[in-house]
Amino acid sequence: MNTNQHLHISPQTGANPRVKILGKTILLSLLFIFCLSGCSRNNALTLFQQNMDEYLKQIHFYDEAINAIDPQSDTAVDDLLNYLNGIATLISQLAVIDVPSEYQGIHELALEASEFMEDVLRLFGEAFAGEFYDDELGETANDYYQRVNLRLRYIAAILQGEDVDF
Repeated sequence: MNTNQHLHISPQTGANPRVKILGKTILLSLLFIFCLSGCSRNNALTLFQQNMDEYLKQIHFYDEAINAIDPQSDTAVDDLLNYLNGIATLISQLAVIDVPSEYQGIHELALEASEFMEDVLRLFGEAFAGEFYDDELGETANDYYQRVNLRLRYIAAILQGEDVDF
């Protein structure tokens, strides 16, 4: 048996096609790792900023929708609670993402906002649960909602490069 046939050596280059593919794979892997070590930090920051911008836009959408609810509507309470649930979901997702060191403080603010948002949902749910709206529970829920909004404003300020004291 001819050794060249057994190894499947290419007549033009003298190299085994599998070795060439393996070599290209290793080269591409090394380039990828090199790019990740240098390029990925900037890409990761850019991706983080884009994701945060998207979260804040979606939260803003819900906030505008809440403000547009017709209080006389038969679905006003359900609409409010659904929009608040949407905000709570976004904030809870925000609280678990990895935050680059350049944006210290965002993680803590997002965790606090998520906890406050849980209180908002619970308190508004209780305020509307009875035969009549419970003003005291509603006011307390609104206070917590203001705390959520404050933390979201802090997060937006940090993303814009502002120093925030909280």
